[in-house]
Amino acid sequence: MAAATYLECAIVASRAADGRAVLNAWIRARHIALGPVDHAVAQVAADAFARYGKGRHPAGLNFGDCFAYALARSLNAPLLFKGDDFARTDVLCVAA
Repeated sequence: MAAATYLECAIVASRAADGRAVLNAWIRARHIALGPVDHAVAQVAADAFARYGKGRHPAGLNFGDCFAYALARSLNAPLLFKGDDFARTDVLCVAA
């Protein structure tokens, strides 16, 4: 998970009193690692928005989506997602 995606999740989770604790426990239980966001990953994220961003493309990627896309592309790894937004991009996807 991209560090920027974690931040987006933590912001949403913090709406509940124990939301961040629940999020962190969920991440630990699944052995999810946070991927760093360096300049190269940030560039891929910016390119993703230019190509697939909300208001520009049917995929409609938002801020957090662009970082998830960028980390997956940078690692040449498949992305696990719900919905059809990422399916409208060129990112590899985890077979359901």
